[in-house]
Amino acid sequence: MKVSILVPVYGVEKYIERCAVSLFEQTYEDLEYIFVDDCSPDRSIEILENVLERYPNRKKQTIIVRLDKNGGLGNARKVSFEKATGDYVSFVDSDDFVSVRMIELLVNKARETGADVIDGAFAYYANEQPGPEVQPSKDSQSVYLKKILLQHVVTHQIWARLISWSFLVDQQLFYQSGINMGEDYSMVPRMLLKAQWTTIDDLIYFYRIDRLGTFTNANSRHHVVSTLKANAMVANYFSQHDTQNEYRTPLQIGLLLAFSSGGEASIPYDEMQTYCPYQPSGLLFRSCHRWLQKGGSWQLVRACYRIMKRLYCIALKFA
Repeated sequence: MKVSILVPVYGVEKYIERCAVSLFEQTYEDLEYIFVDDCSPDRSIEILENVLERYPNRKKQTIIVRLDKNGGLGNARKVSFEKATGDYVSFVDSDDFVSVRMIELLVNKARETGADVIDGAFAYYANEQPGPEVQPSKDSQSVYLKKILLQHVVTHQIWARLISWSFLVDQQLFYQSGINMGEDYSMVPRMLLKAQWTTIDDLIYFYRIDRLGTFTNANSRHHVVSTLKANAMVANYFSQHDTQNEYRTPLQIGLLLAFSSGGEASIPYDEMQTYCPYQPSGLLFRSCHRWLQKGGSWQLVRACYRIMKRLYCIALKFA
């Protein structure tokens, strides 16, 4: 079983060595490494190539793709996936690092279960010290997905996972160029709606939180537009595939956050609709959107979001 490890690279000269070493020292052998140089302005690629010289057995497994212009994280991940030839893929951020047994442990679970998506535990990492372990969700897949759709309840990262390449292709689940904020949210809910999902409890990934903004733009309006586009991808997918409307309520609650963020960024409601052409259903949700459309305070909609999210989480515990 071949696994492709997909790594966007931009502005990580302080961290790429540790990341690369943890990847090249994997105990699993049947690997393919695809690093995408998103026009990194520093010595990141030079350092990566120097590290690779220390692992001659990994050279033939490694591809470095150099982009002509900076396209952001979503595009870099899209390019890396298009180059992948593995049976499974695993996304890694180039300022993070992983357990040397990460792929071995995930593959063992994939072979045991045949699952499309396998999650592992991770730890946040700051000031060269790991924080407490974060275990993968112990909820049912349905409850876990609902919590993701609510937003800001559980994490929805693409890393610390092994994902079937054929599943993503069959379901036409791809990253979209131009979505560089909320890019993982654009993928994970759609992926979990139909995937066979399982987990392992092993700590496999260290996510650096003292190095934020690797692929981001300081323009908050740009961030919000990208997030609205990500929400549109999720809303469109669920409108087509959630035939029983099981996830309509948490999805609509989460969309309140996206639209209130647009109001906070002073984006007119009609413009937000061009990025996320969504029509709410139900009196409460329609009222919130109508309030924004008429120029009402986004703070009120944000407050409604928080209240509804809280009430829905309480309801989930008794489901």
